Amino acid sequence: MAWLYGLLIIGLLLFTILLQKIVFLTEADEKKHRVRIRFMGITLFDSRKEKKAPPKKRKSKTPPKKPKRDSSSKERLWKLLDQVREIASIGKGIGEDFRGKIICKKFLLHLTFGMEDAADVGITTGVIWSGLGALYPLLDSYIQLQNPDIQVQPIFNQEVFHFRYEGIYQLKFIHIIYILLKNSKKLFKFMNQFRKDGVLNV
Repeated sequence: MAWLYGLLIIGLLLFTILLQKIVFLTEADEKKHRVRIRFMGITLFDSRKEKKAPPKKRKSKTPPKKPKRDSSSKERLWKLLDQVREIASIGKGIGEDFRGKIICKKFLLHLTFGMEDAADVGITTGVIWSGLGALYPLLDSYIQLQNPDIQVQPIFNQEVFHFRYEGIYQLKFIHIIYILLKNSKKLFKFMNQFRKDGVLNV
């Protein structure tokens, strides 16, 4: 019976892990940006961490050779376009699977801008709000937005530009596993084709 209890405990732990949420913390302004991914209180990724500088390449004394023209570049271009279309198709399907499963706990977007010409400020403000008004329903159809904070502050007779964005998104781990398994056939097919064709340099 001990092994049965052990399997039960392992099953409960796995089930608990699957129900945990992966948290994406994003922030940006006009000078910097940061993306963090956390799972069960552990930071899996942080874009602000310093990256190791790549080793310096030694200068070669021999002059670089001119690349030869490849007569098959047109064919490779069509293959590249086919790959792009395939990626877009897979991405669209995965995007539809994620619809409504992503919860946005925080969405903050503050934009402050100004120009010397008051007429330009008024026109630009209208264009910005029109764009946000068209984008918001599309975003809301895919993501569960909770209490979004969107502000646009125009300033007249002064050149100013500043924006601040913060977003916290949550997605259950079990949803990621399910969607990856659902689209695994398409993903494996694309990856095998990509390995066969290689990276296409046009």
